[in-house]
Amino acid sequence: MGLIIIILIAAVVLLLLWRFAGLSRDVLMLTGAALALGMAGYALQGQPSLAASLPTESDEVAAQLPDLKKRQELMGRFGGDADTLAYADAYFNAGRPDIAVMVLKRGLAKNDKNPQLWVGMGNALTAYNKSTLSPAAEYSFKRALELAPNYPGTLYFYGLALAQSGRLDDARQTWVSLLQNIPADAPERKDMVAELVATGILTEGDVADIKPLAR
Repeated sequence: MGLIIIILIAAVVLLLLWRFAGLSRDVLMLTGAALALGMAGYALQGQPSLAASLPTESDEVAAQLPDLKKRQELMGRFGGDADTLAYADAYFNAGRPDIAVMVLKRGLAKNDKNPQLWVGMGNALTAYNKSTLSPAAEYSFKRALELAPNYPGTLYFYGLALAQSGRLDDARQTWVSLLQNIPADAPERKDMVAELVATGILTEGDVADIKPLAR
């Protein structure tokens, strides 16, 4: 059915070109040949009834994760690099992680000791790579952990990138470390636990076995 519709469209296009554009017979023949070639390729390879891709376990995990704005509360916006992070986030939220990467590169060129900038870079690179943790993104997260060991923002987002990449065991271990570093009486801990358990990567039993830091 799809091929028939395309043939009809091609015929209409050729008719309009002949009637209104005043193209010569030779040009119309070339145009028709190009359209025929395209239709042949579609007939051989086109399968419009199929989904673009099959859902994966990591896709299901990503769909259950909380929205970006809520997750960013864990990062904070402190210090002289707050404007850089906000600027990068604006492009990130607009669906342009490529520009966010450029903004963060400039920020890191001025201050490569800020773990928040490195976390932001890891997030942007992961999004740019279609929610897959690339070596560059993983380096960014690990660099952030080197600068600020056990920083909750890094552990959260690193675990998120691992989960979206299908590395669920690694994500689990990272989020266990995250909850170990959030005090039991911290106001954000309850919501964080609920969000992580909702992904299915951590269980209530896992959480019960975690001994958080005391204040």
